[in-house]
Amino acid sequence: MPHNTLEKRRVCTNRNYAEKRELKLAYHKAWRERNKERLTEYRNRYREGRRSSESRWLKYGLTLEQYDRMVIEQAGACAICHLVPDEVLRVDHDHVTGIVRALLCRKCNTGIGFLGDDIQHVTNALAYLRLHDAKGRRALA
Repeated sequence: MPHNTLEKRRVCTNRNYAEKRELKLAYHKAWRERNKERLTEYRNRYREGRRSSESRWLKYGLTLEQYDRMVIEQAGACAICHLVPDEVLRVDHDHVTGIVRALLCRKCNTGIGFLGDDIQHVTNALAYLRLHDAKGRRALA
């Protein structure tokens, strides 16, 4: 028996999904059948955009050769964490000036992006992690 409103909502949502799952699957299958051309066109446009990797670098004023040179200079590793990711390195740039800084992995690029490329926010985050890391180690000792 659910104890709170959130738990009741979760149970109801799961029950609702289970009851209507087959109907939803059938509806989406029928929609895909009716819209094959539209879906194919969308997929092709999406894939072409993803395939056109050069446009990613051109957006920042880089040629593919310049991007490749940066990858070689960084030994294929992220400029922050120094790990070699399984995926393409992202072009990091200053959002005010547009100047390219380096190549980053997805996690590091997203992290500094969420921190607003703000040195004070990054410094505060570092201090926070150090504080809690120290507290955690004392608690375990």
